[in-house]
Amino acid sequence: MNICIPYIEYYPKNITKNDIINIVNDNFIPNYAWKDYQFLQIYNEQLNAKFSNHEFSKIADEENLIETFNIITSSATYAFNRRYRNNNNHISFSRPWWTPELTRCKNILSFHFNKWRENNFSKAENCVAFNRYQIARKNFRRAVKEAQNKK
Repeated sequence: MNICIPYIEYYPKNITKNDIINIVNDNFIPNYAWKDYQFLQIYNEQLNAKFSNHEFSKIADEENLIETFNIITSSATYAFNRRYRNNNNHISFSRPWWTPELTRCKNILSFHFNKWRENNFSKAENCVAFNRYQIARKNFRRAVKEAQNKK
């Protein structure tokens, strides 16, 4: 039975807040969470609870680093899940005026843009792909303006 231990390089230095954020962001904690007061409050409570009950071994530095890393990442993940994933009060869409019709227009626009890209972005008057892309872009912009005005 092989046990796989992650390789961690240890450089003695003062750990800053940015170092912790970079370590934990590798585990999918978005940057906006670190600017949220409620998230930080939950995170700090978790860290205090886990570190107050935890005893580090006095011999193994590598094991202490791994344990510390696990405590930090689990606390951040818990705080993020509690603050954002279980919260029904947040806005689910940043554009409440967006409709399925706009999605269809956007898909048509993307299709024609890709066809124009296949023609090496030719802007010649006889380029059918470019003309269709322009018409699709005009229709999409018009549909977006109509949807925003209906709010």
